[in-house]
Amino acid sequence: MQERVGLPGHTRPERLLHQQVRETTEAIVGAVTGSLTAPRSLLLGRYDNHGRLQYAGRTTTLAQAAGSAVAGLLASARRGHPWTGRPFSPATSPA
Repeated sequence: MQERVGLPGHTRPERLLHQQVRETTEAIVGAVTGSLTAPRSLLLGRYDNHGRLQYAGRTTTLAQAAGSAVAGLLASARRGHPWTGRPFSPATSPA
């Protein structure tokens, strides 16, 4: 905790609480940039209420070690993957 003392308009010390808030959720790796053997970023999705895989966001650029670690867990998309042929670039999202 930090104390704020001696500021104009304050006659008694005040304690300021600093809290960090973290919210997490699960997502599916729906695609990658780069290749399956050397992914540069992961494109993440979540299933909506109708069972469709919807784009949720992407990771930052992966460090080489992280990309190598993830590469062993990735597999090619099955036929009929909902994102097949969709463009993924920083300026657009696959809506």
